[in-house]
Amino acid sequence: MNNIPKKQNSQEAIELLIAQRCLYSRAKKFQGALYAAFFVVASMPILAASKPGTIQQYIPIISLAFLAIEILFVTPYIKSLTSKAARCQELFDTKVLSMPHNKVVAGPPLSMDEVDALHVTVENLSDEKKKEFLHWYRGIDEK
Repeated sequence: MNNIPKKQNSQEAIELLIAQRCLYSRAKKFQGALYAAFFVVASMPILAASKPGTIQQYIPIISLAFLAIEILFVTPYIKSLTSKAARCQELFDTKVLSMPHNKVVAGPPLSMDEVDALHVTVENLSDEKKKEFLHWYRGIDEK
C-alpha cells in the first residue's frame, strides 16, 4: 500500500513544510533589506555631492563598515537560513517518501528539535493556509 498521501498530510510533515517556507521567507526579507542598504550606501556619494563638506569624508568608512557587516554577519545568516530550509525539505522527503538521508547532498539531517525551535505549529494556521501544504505531492493516489 502506498502511504505517501497519509504521510505527506501528517502534522509533522506539514510543520516541516511550514518551517521551510518560513525560513525561505525570512532569508528573502534579509536579502531585500541587504539590497536596500546597498542602494543607500551606493547613493551616499550622490547625496553628499549636493551638500559639500557634510558627510563626504565619512563615506569610505561607512562603506567599509557596511561591507564588513555584510560579509561577516548578513551573508552567513542568509546562507544558514536557506540551508536549514533545504534541510527541512530533505527531511520531509525522507520521511514521506521513505528514502534514506543523503549527507553528501543535504548535509547533516535536521532534528525535529531544530524545527520545533522555529515555533511552527499547524494549530496556528488558518484552514486556508493549511490547504497550501496539504497534498504536497499531488496526483499520488492511495492504492
